[in-house]
Amino acid sequence: MTTVSHLQDLVASLCRKRAAVDAPEPESSASRWTEPWTGPADVDCGGVVFKIAFARSSLEARETLVGAERDQVRLLLLTTVAERDLGHDVLARLVKPRLESLSPVDALREHYRVKDIDPRIRASVGLMTELLQYPPEPCLPPFLDLESAWGKVLAQRFRVP
Repeated sequence: MTTVSHLQDLVASLCRKRAAVDAPEPESSASRWTEPWTGPADVDCGGVVFKIAFARSSLEARETLVGAERDQVRLLLLTTVAERDLGHDVLARLVKPRLESLSPVDALREHYRVKDIDPRIRASVGLMTELLQYPPEPCLPPFLDLESAWGKVLAQRFRVP
């Protein structure tokens, strides 16, 4: 079961990725989520604030996105609605016209730009969450192994070379 703090870490990771895109205007992203968001209404990612909203239907998603455009705010929309059921007009309002993953494995894979992750890393949500806190190495191999992961944590957290 995902805790609120774990979800907040994943949301913050996605927000950091969105903030890194130097968009000329506020943007919206959406992710599939099955339960109402109980975290903060806003997440600050390095001075870029994202509003977090939850939508139970495609109509609610549409209204939330229209409101974010009107108010000129960056939005991360969490929704129970499957991507195929959202509608093309809703997807067209997103910076990437699809639902983005909040899975820690997918987030880690995208963050470090690797094709696969050591199963021992995937078995540890805590380690994956920790690794998402740090900038990626520019020349990692296409596979994130446990030794490289722990090396990253030791180097970042404890300043061990």
